[in-house]
Parts: sequence; structure tokens; C-alpha cells
Amino acid sequence: MFHERLNMLLISIGASGSDIAVHMECDRSNVNRFIKGQRTPKPGGSSAVKLIEAICSFADKHGKTDEMRSVIGCESSATAAQVRERLALWLFESTAWNNNVHPNGTAMYREFGQRLSILMKLTGLSNSRLSQLLSIDASYISRFRNGSRYPRSNTKIKSGICAALLERIYEQGKLSELAALTGISADTLSGRDSAYNELFRWLYGTDKEATFALEKLVNHIGNFSAEIKAPVMSVEEAIGSIDDPSAVYFGMDGLRKAVIRFFSDILTEHPREVFLYSDQNMDWMTSDSSYALRWATLIAACIRSGTKINIIHNISRDLSEMADAIKSWLPLYPSGMIRSFYCKRRQDERFSTTLFLCPETACISGSNFKGTENEHGLYRYDTDPGLLNAHRQAYDDLLADSEELVKAYNTTDCEKLTIRSESEVIVFSGKLSLATMPESVLRSISDRHKIQNEGRALLFEMWKKQRDFYHKCIGKNGIQECIPVAAFSEYDKAPIADMPGFELSYTKEEYDEHLRNIISLSESFGYRFYPLTNPVFDKIRVRVSKEEVVVSRMTEPFITITLEHPSMCDAFVSYAEVILKEHYLDKSSTKALLEKCTE
Repeated sequence: MFHERLNMLLISIGASGSDIAVHMECDRSNVNRFIKGQRTPKPGGSSAVKLIEAICSFADKHGKTDEMRSVIGCESSATAAQVRERLALWLFESTAWNNNVHPNGTAMYREFGQRLSILMKLTGLSNSRLSQLLSIDASYISRFRNGSRYPRSNTKIKSGICAALLERIYEQGKLSELAALTGISADTLSGRDSAYNELFRWLYGTDKEATFALEKLVNHIGNFSAEIKAPVMSVEEAIGSIDDPSAVYFGMDGLRKAVIRFFSDILTEHPREVFLYSDQNMDWMTSDSSYALRWATLIAACIRSGTKINIIHNISRDLSEMADAIKSWLPLYPSGMIRSFYCKRRQDERFSTTLFLCPETACISGSNFKGTENEHGLYRYDTDPGLLNAHRQAYDDLLADSEELVKAYNTTDCEKLTIRSESEVIVFSGKLSLATMPESVLRSISDRHKIQNEGRALLFEMWKKQRDFYHKCIGKNGIQECIPVAAFSEYDKAPIADMPGFELSYTKEEYDEHLRNIISLSESFGYRFYPLTNPVFDKIRVRVSKEEVVVSRMTEPFITITLEHPSMCDAFVSYAEVILKEHYLDKSSTKALLEKCTE
């Protein structure tokens, strides 16, 4: 976050890299490396001290000290020394954007307000001009900027702000400034859709409602039943009598009839897979509970009969909506019979599209003016092979602009244990990690519990995969673990090792040796251990990075869920950073605590 904050501050006070280089009395290329994120000066080091002095000197010389104070959250009564101290803390603080209190004590959404203000300054947009573009009162923009208001539930305003800012950036040719400010890559900014998506999540981040949604989702993964239960309604009841073999259906009732016919045909033909997409209002399915039950019955019947379901979810950037979409289909993922996607393109605000396709059998397709579907919607029911092929091409084109929303596999599946991560990883677990267990402890536990043959081979393969992943993280961008720890004698019974599929306990000697290895690992620059009193999540292990979130159940059934949606990953990273800040201990204190546990 250092370079992102540095760029935000420089834009706020109107300073360029050359300006700061002059005040630092160094080559411009040195400052450019800070700005581009290619180098971060060591906190407290000579380069950091010179940088802070240069920023303060420039701000003072050009009358921008008040702007600087506002950005870093420093009171107007602070002395020059206090301003420098606050600036140093703000620039190098690892957990960015955790302070939700504005210096004047009134703001609740300081992060959003600061980012909006910086982008408006970058593009030269005033409160009145932006309010005209959005058709809202200028006072709203003012309250957004000072952090007292946030457009949480108004997706139209959120989208409008982002679109207006991005359009100005393109018009003014300021993509390089935007890249430096936000850390969004040049490749991403080269496409308007991808640029919009990334700017949206940079601007809005996450909030308390999103945090609540994430906690509910993780707990739901820990508690759901992986068994596909047969609905209370029979398939025959769900299908009923099909007496309208039309080529065209109208309105909500027509769509419902077409869908029942569609699934009836699928259950008769037993195709290999079907493809579902709809971005219209879901009232047709959810407003009538009896019809919703028929839908659920037929979906489950298709899966039990061997038909795979591919679905592109209609989800916005709202994390609560995304979490609900995942939870509603969660029991079906472990079956391997469903693949779930999200589309990267922005949703059309004029027309809605529905496309339910079984390539060998039938397709329901509809494109209607939004808000009129229930009364005036028109839906084709095609069975001609040529038309089905055309619909398949359309769906494939949509799928090409989509990414997988959820992946599920058995936690003990070693082929899928390689976790993709190019950034720092944060781990929450209730048990000491298998990855940090010394090989001697693993052998001792395996021998004592008489684990042999395939079981022993599986244990060591899991251990090696996870150990190698940790070593890669430690040598690259670092890994931080948040795990409860106590002396062996404080447990009611011997603690269980982190070995999914096995119920293997430690002896005191084995447990203490594992703790000593964690102490040893903590000496390395890339590993940090945060001792907790209680686990963050019960019977769940969560690994968080900017690229993916991996949630593993530590109880039967041993299932791992991987989430890769950028907004979901960002929200988990923000959530994780708050936990790290709450449980921070310096390394010497952590070492002392762990050593005490081994006494």
C-alpha cells in the first residue's frame, strides 16, 4: 500500500516525482521507483526520512499543508514534528485504510471520501459538475467527499461516479497517473470494461455489511451438508402436465411454463450438460414458493441423473449478493456436477437477457426491456439444431468473458493443493499448520498412530505440498498465520494435528517441537505468527491473498472451496488486515509467548 498512498498524497498536494526529487536532492529515477511501487524505502531509514522531509517541505512551500493534513488524518493543531510523525505512520502502515474516523470526528467513511476526492482532483471535477453528471444534489457529493455519507445501497450512483471519473481520465489522457495512484496495471486499463471493474473495487473497497456477509459465508461453508437431499416434492409433481408445446412464450407465466418444459426434456434425454444464464429480475422464480420448490426439485433431479450444470451468475459488485449466490448453490458444488461463473462485463441497464441452453435438445432465449419482463416478456423455445448451435456460440462468447466464481474439491486431493498466489498470504486456522510441522514430528505422529501404506503416503504428500507452498511464500511476498496457541497442559485433551482425513493427536514432545519450529521460522523475514486466544473461524482454515481465497473444512466432509472473484478477494484481504492489526505483537513478544508455551 506504500506506493498507492504516496501517489494519493502527491496528487493531493500537486507534487510530481521531479518536485520531490528536487527536495530530496536525489535523482528523479529514485523517486519514480517509489511512485511505481518498484521499491519501498525501509521505515525509519535515511531514504524514508528524506522522503518525508521533502513532502512536508513541498507542501509548506506551496501552501498545501492543510491538504496534506486532511489526507493523512492529522489535526490542524499538530506541531511540525507531529505532522512528520503522523505522515511516517500513515505512509508505512501495512494495514491500509483501517481508520474510519475523520480528523474532525464526523466522518464514518473516510477511505471512500479520500479516494473520491483524489480522483476528482486528478480529473478536475468539482462537486457541482459531478452532481450534474449524476443528476443528484451537489451536497451529496460534498458529504461523500468528507466521509459522512456512502452510496452503499445505490448501485446506480456508485456506477455513475465510477463511469464519470473513468470517462474524464480517458478524455484527459491520465491513464498513467491513474495506474500510479491505484496500482492497476496498464494492461487492465487498456480495456474500458476491465478498467471500470478494477477502478470500481479500488474506489469502494469493502464495508461492515460486506464483512458480515464474508463471515456468514465462511461459517456456512463450515456447516453445510454436502449431501444432495431429495426435495420433498417428487419429479412428477414438479413437472406436472405439459400441454403447451409452443415456440414462443409470453410474460412471467410463459417463462415458468417454458422452464418446466425445458427441464422435462432434459430429464428425458439425459444430456451431458446444460448452460444457464439470466440477468433479468428473478421474481419469476422466487416470488412463488411452490414454483421455487419445483425449480429446486428439477435442478437436483438433473444432477442426480448425471447432467452437469454450467451457470453464469447474475451478480453485481455487491458482496452480500455474491455471497448469497454462492451459498444458494453450495451443497451442489462438492458433487462436481456444477460449474459456477461470473461475467466480467458490465450489465446492460436497458435490456435483460435469458439463455437456458441444452445444446442437443432445446433453448429458452429472451431479450426484453428491463422491468417489463413479467407482463410483456417474450421467450423463444427453440429445438432446431441450427438455432441451438447459434445459441451455443452466443453462450460460448459470454463464457469467454467470464471467470469461475467457485471451485470445490476434496481437501485431501493433493493434485489440487497447489495454491496460486503472487502476493502476501494470510492464514486463519484453529490448528498449527501442517506446513510448519517438522518432518521428524510428522514421522513420529505417523509411527505412533501406525499410519501405513496409502494413508502414510497421502499424509507425507499433503505435508510436502503445503510445506513447499509456505517456502515459496516466505521467499517471495511473505505469509502470516493467525492461530490459537497455548501450553500443552492447558488443553483438556491432547490437541489434534492439522491433517484432514486423519484424527491424529500430539504428544507434549511433538507439540513443543512444532512450536519451536514456528519460533525458528519467525526469524525469517517472510514469516509472521500471530498467536490468538480463540480461532477466527471455528473448524475452518482460510487462506487469503489478492489472487484467491481458499476455505477448507477441518471436519467431515473435508471439502475445500476456492473463490477468485477480485472483489471477494479484496474484501477478504481488508478483513484479514483488520484481524492482524487487532492481534499485533512484535516479534520478540511473540517469541517469548511461544517459548513460554513449550515450558
